[in-house]
Amino acid sequence: MTYARSFTVALCLLAVGLAAAHADSLTWEQTAIDVTAKPNVTAVKQAFAFTNTGDAPVTIESVKTSCGCTTAKLEQLTYAPGESGVIEAEMTVEANGNGQAIRKKIYVVVKEDTRRSYSLTYGVTVPQYMEISGDSSLVWDADAPATVQSIDLRVTHDQPIHITSVSSSAVSFTAKLTTIEAGKHYRVDVTPADTSTKGAATITIQSDFPAEKPMSWTVRSIVRQAPPQPGFWSSVWVRVLRLVP
Repeated sequence: MTYARSFTVALCLLAVGLAAAHADSLTWEQTAIDVTAKPNVTAVKQAFAFTNTGDAPVTIESVKTSCGCTTAKLEQLTYAPGESGVIEAEMTVEANGNGQAIRKKIYVVVKEDTRRSYSLTYGVTVPQYMEISGDSSLVWDADAPATVQSIDLRVTHDQPIHITSVSSSAVSFTAKLTTIEAGKHYRVDVTPADTSTKGAATITIQSDFPAEKPMSWTVRSIVRQAPPQPGFWSSVWVRVLRLVP
């Protein structure tokens, strides 16, 4: 092997070694974190810690998330060799979930020649404390019978949760609470006082859990204008179309 060729090979190996060291300049304690939200918490925070393990300063060019429900921020952008930092992530969630994990991505781009990027995964599981059957809104058509519509509530948490009260935001709707099994199973009956005119109300269901900040749930109740009925000729035309092969 000639001297020139040996020198070229050595340079290539050196370049590869430097690139590898440069590429691994940020070392993360964890690149994927899963947590469980506490009761009645709608913003869950978590820190992703890292250290510049390279031999040159590293500047973070951007930090972006895969969803508007998640934010990520840094206290500073440039980190000297051996210096550590954290990315503070925060995810907005519903207070009463379905027990499944919500996972979002955080993308970190380093301002280097290679524009190296890192992908972090942040997962939050929101336990389901109460299973509420039926629609999120109770609807009556105007001039229809003012019948009772019910909301069934079953506690799915491992601790008893008591429903302490139900209330309506408007006098045009009444809400009655029935205890089927204390701490486990309840029913709320909602009735409009009158369906001759349109109206709406929010039914609030209040619990005693957790003690420091009890959870509550809401259901919308609406008396709406009845959908228009088809005219005589429209009905005839529909019947004719059905007869045509």
